[in-house]
Amino acid sequence: MYLFHIAPWGACQIDTNTSGKHGFGLPKLFKISSREGSFVGSYTVRFKNRLEQTLASAECNNAMLIRLAITQFSTWQGDHADDVEFDLDATLAPYTGEVSNRHGRVLSATSLLPRERPPPAGVC
Repeated sequence: MYLFHIAPWGACQIDTNTSGKHGFGLPKLFKISSREGSFVGSYTVRFKNRLEQTLASAECNNAMLIRLAITQFSTWQGDHADDVEFDLDATLAPYTGEVSNRHGRVLSATSLLPRERPPPAGVC
């Protein structure tokens, strides 16, 4: 589970469902929902790499796929009261805003590992 904030929907979460050891298998599902009840539906994005992989090409990593799913959700103009499902549009620019894991650690743009840990509560 990863968290992000996007206007006008407020705090949202994206749950990932990947296959294979350590989540590197295909297909991948990314389900976005509201954390504050600002919309009641869910937005699910499917990704299955249909390109032929060569030694010179690289598959998008999970962090990039999450950011692409958030961009696709933020540009969607449909009814946010319904559950919808789409294929991931990998031609979009990745979301550049802050994405954090369930522990509040900010994730880098290219890795699911946190960049830094927040200071303990009460410590500046």
